[in-house]
Amino acid sequence: MTEFFRTRIALAFMIVLSASTWWQQTAIADDVLSPLVGIPVATPNPVLGADDKTHLPYEIVLMNMAAGSVRLKKVETLNADSGAVLDTLEGAGLAKMLRLNGGANSADLPAGGSGVLFMDVTLDGSVAIPRALKQRYEITVTGASVADAAGDRDPTPQPPQHITFMGDPLELGPAAVVIAPPLKGSRWVAGGGCCTPYSYHRGATLPINGGIRVAERFAIDFVQLNDKNMLNAGPQDQLSSYAFFGDEIYSLADGTVVEVVDGLPEQVPGKLPAEATIQMAAGNHVVVDIGEGRFAF
Repeated sequence: MTEFFRTRIALAFMIVLSASTWWQQTAIADDVLSPLVGIPVATPNPVLGADDKTHLPYEIVLMNMAAGSVRLKKVETLNADSGAVLDTLEGAGLAKMLRLNGGANSADLPAGGSGVLFMDVTLDGSVAIPRALKQRYEITVTGASVADAAGDRDPTPQPPQHITFMGDPLELGPAAVVIAPPLKGSRWVAGGGCCTPYSYHRGATLPINGGIRVAERFAIDFVQLNDKNMLNAGPQDQLSSYAFFGDEIYSLADGTVVEVVDGLPEQVPGKLPAEATIQMAAGNHVVVDIGEGRFAF
């Protein structure tokens, strides 16, 4: 090998080292050590709401890995490409959408605590739907008290730390399909739907096989009011008291029927027996494959 080639190889090796060092310094400068961990549960799918706005509902599992408490001050959602702020949660609105594991709503995560933050980024028609989202978190960390020295009986509280950091990008999934109504007639009410505040359907984050499933994110209970705009006329525990009992249900799109469950016994409204809860959770139903990996249930 000539001296010329040895010099070029050495120079190229120096350039590679310089680029690697620069990248490491940049990554370290951008990274923030924070005890709060945010893990999205599932991809958000844009859906047009009844308010003529595009909603991006999704869920984030939050974990406090510190020995002290973490208070969420603000959670901003940004367009991952442009950096534009699309939505902001803070104060009482933030606490209302953060459900700690155990059931309480709070913006304070205790040491080792965790919960689910229900997001509903809402965009006006003039705002383009982004390719991906990013979360910017503002938190206050209260450290656990530590002794000044061995034998000191007066622990010294650690001053609160104020930390702001950016989460990883979250790509959006395909937009929701437009479907036909599965019921006909008037005075139908869509109960328990999406998105803010989260309903019993939207809040149904189910731990299954070691993961969290959010199959009810867009679930709706359709109930029909009678001619007096009342839910029932007669005893509440009798199905015949409800105007919509026995109504026909229509397929909401063309497709192929892939599953039918029929013959399960009728239940007393509001009095589902505990031993039948799992079996009856779905009830009599039909599943229709409407294409592109989507199913009507």
